[in-house]
Amino acid sequence: MIGIVIHGPEPVDSGYFQKIESLLPTVERIVMAGTTGATAVIDAGLQDKVEILRYECISDAVADLMFEYEAVVIVNQGKTMEGSLHLASVVSSRIPSEGGGVVLFDNGFFAVLREGGEELRSPAASKLALSPKTVPPVEKSSVRVIHGVIPGESIWVNGNVIGRAVKPNPRIWKENDVLHFDGIEIRESALAHVGDFNPLEVKIRSGKVRRTPFTPRAISLSGCKDIIMVDHDAERCLRQCSGAALAVTVGDDTTHVAGALLYRFSVPIIGIVDGDEDGICDEKTIMPRSVIIRVAPGTDDIVGNKVRAEIFGGKERIDEGIPDEIVIKVMEIAEPYLISVKQW
Repeated sequence: MIGIVIHGPEPVDSGYFQKIESLLPTVERIVMAGTTGATAVIDAGLQDKVEILRYECISDAVADLMFEYEAVVIVNQGKTMEGSLHLASVVSSRIPSEGGGVVLFDNGFFAVLREGGEELRSPAASKLALSPKTVPPVEKSSVRVIHGVIPGESIWVNGNVIGRAVKPNPRIWKENDVLHFDGIEIRESALAHVGDFNPLEVKIRSGKVRRTPFTPRAISLSGCKDIIMVDHDAERCLRQCSGAALAVTVGDDTTHVAGALLYRFSVPIIGIVDGDEDGICDEKTIMPRSVIIRVAPGTDDIVGNKVRAEIFGGKERIDEGIPDEIVIKVMEIAEPYLISVKQW
């Protein structure tokens, strides 16, 4: 029996996952690792086949499936082979030493993370003409190297864009409790939202939210009455949106990304923006009945903080709010800074 772990939206958007699944015998369970990949599953109409929003970390998904199946196949489509092999190295270092075999299938190659189940996955590797690659040893260093980065791409830390790469393989490290960056043009205001962090432990990635073509698709959830707040970590909203009828989003990129993600679950947004978007999301999808409130430069956080305090009571969720009343309240708070309002 085989379990499949899909990493990110690209294998689904491109059809690579679907091709691999068709070549593997006795596939029993398929899960999507990560948050954004859930949108690709919905767009492809595969939400009844692929489990979404259960595993945020790929190594957790692999570790669970290793104890259920003879073989676990990770399906990935990295931007570079270096980045994909680094992913294999990290996952290999984190999964148990016992359990089923684990292999990563990527563009043109495969890498064995743990021996076992070869007779189940080898025919697919052969039909796809994948060449074997060796998983490099995990790096032991106090410096975090971000592999597979293309200069000009945005760098994300825990779901927040902190700046832009200016060279390949940028680095982050901490010395005397001070964060240091090499090869990253930092946006100080964005970094402030992340705060202090351990470069060796945080979730870091680069690039855009989705980099492969797709057609957005929405599903409906019944009985939704809650109002949620999404503040500078847009990808978290998919894990918050169960039961949500409306989301208030703060920040240009957050609003753009959250609007597109929440569209999949038919959740409209009230977006508070001030015009400093980084361009990490090319998608223009937003749910009807959404409202985008443009405020003066540098004031979206001010408005967002007031909304959190006055409407949400300092929390991220309120029960059974009335969307039309929330729109009026947010507009009243934003009025001193208001530039424009756009409704969908």
